[in-house]
Amino acid sequence: MIPQEVKNPRRLTLIAQAATVGNKKTDFHFPSEDAYHDVNFSVDYLCTLAAKTTCKDRWRKILNEADRLRDKTKYLCTMQQGISAAQMDEMYRNVVLVVPKAYISSYPPNKQDRIWTIKQFVDHVKKLEEDSGWPISNQRKPAATI
Repeated sequence: MIPQEVKNPRRLTLIAQAATVGNKKTDFHFPSEDAYHDVNFSVDYLCTLAAKTTCKDRWRKILNEADRLRDKTKYLCTMQQGISAAQMDEMYRNVVLVVPKAYISSYPPNKQDRIWTIKQFVDHVKKLEEDSGWPISNQRKPAATI
């Protein structure tokens, strides 16, 4: 079931399973696969989102999925509640957790400010999309909109 927060009226454009380099693929790529492969498109306006039901150690995999974004923050949407403080500390250097708002209270209280709601993530990506000036009409047909 898709959380209500994902049903966003702003119609955020995204590309699912976009190829980056070699056989690497991201779960979701913003604003497009074309933008990712355009060397003239600034990495400041690119963003990826991994979607994992649970984090476990799979979160490390997302760190290498998009070479152009190697030094950029990665975003991980999960339905897992209550990740340990130690694991959150390890993830904190490179990964921002994105969860439904109702789940935030299941995380350690002193780590909750590190977690983004789905709405925060959507607003962030929409701002990147707007600021980039990337012409949406010139992109391949998006895989989905949320």
